[in-house]
Amino acid sequence: MQMFLYICEFLDVELKDFFEETVESPGKFNEAVTAFKSLSPKQPELLTAFVKEMK
Repeated sequence: MQMFLYICEFLDVELKDFFEETVESPGKFNEAVTAFKSLSPKQPELLTAFVKEMK
């Protein structure tokens, strides 16, 4: 199990995301979530609207 945790850390993947089948790039997803958390109060709303328009 410890080796598995090292692999997750190396790949920048959280354990819960490793088994998530709907996320294609968990490392990039985690990077985006981290960046999202540092935005101003208005920016997440604008970014969410932008992403919804991209569908």
